[in-house]
Amino acid sequence: MKNKNLSVLLVDDDDNDNFFHQRAINKSGINCTVQVCTSGLDALDLLQNKGNYESFSQELCAPDIIFLDINMPRFSGWDFIEAYAALPNSELKKSHVNIMMLSTSTNPATREKALNTPCISDFMEKPLRADVFKSLVQKHLPSFLEK
Repeated sequence: MKNKNLSVLLVDDDDNDNFFHQRAINKSGINCTVQVCTSGLDALDLLQNKGNYESFSQELCAPDIIFLDINMPRFSGWDFIEAYAALPNSELKKSHVNIMMLSTSTNPATREKALNTPCISDFMEKPLRADVFKSLVQKHLPSFLEK
């Protein structure tokens, strides 16, 4: 059994989506620590413990799951993925963060691109629901569900 809570990072420029997704995660019944970044650049700073996140504990800067919006101004989810893949081979990348793309897009090509991108673990349409969150944890991080 894991001793720590599941650590989740929401990366989305829409405050309403972040609020709704936090509620869904809380309703799942899984003990989680949730961080929110409203841009991909902000999320990169968090992951590297830089900028506004220099004083954060390493545990808060190393999420188990990142829920990543695709369509964000100035720095899209795809831009984030490109920058993330270019990060030095840090402990964060060695621990294999599960990046889940969240989108309002129903375009099959978008889904296919996401699922064929090596560092993306899964793709789902918004909104994130508690049952979907729980099934994603069961699929990708089942040790967090062990009693």
